[in-house]
Amino acid sequence: TSMGGDLYYWDFDNDSNKISTYLQEIKTTFLNQGEYNVMMVAHDTLLGHQCNDTVFRKIDVEGYDVFNVFTPNNDGVNDLFLFDEWMINGIYVEIYTRWGEKIFHWNDVNIGWNGRGYNGRDMEEGVYFYRMEATGVDGAHFEENGSVTLLR
Repeated sequence: TSMGGDLYYWDFDNDSNKISTYLQEIKTTFLNQGEYNVMMVAHDTLLGHQCNDTVFRKIDVEGYDVFNVFTPNNDGVNDLFLFDEWMINGIYVEIYTRWGEKIFHWNDVNIGWNGRGYNGRDMEEGVYFYRMEATGVDGAHFEENGSVTLLR
């Protein structure tokens, strides 16, 4: 909300996102989780840089890297549905059919769903629903509900 600025320099604390622009508001995407120290410097080029303003904000980027589709076909690519990049210490996940039948669960951050039910048989292609409770590495507790599509 700097007043009088007409040139802005943004530094998003990563090598690829340093931007000079005439726009006061911009959007960026963080590809990795973690804390970022964001800086914005506003200049008034019309007055010969007589009034510069700088603001710093710390942004904590948490991952929502859940792929909505996975393909458990043993090709080594996207074979599991898991939450491995969410920076979590503890997890409990349940998988349900569209009729609400619980078909699988896990409680280890290094495990995911391989597209099989409790009986070990491959589940059919389709949309399934998950309920996840987790504890982040920072100690925060959070819950997530969503859907995932299984394709073979």
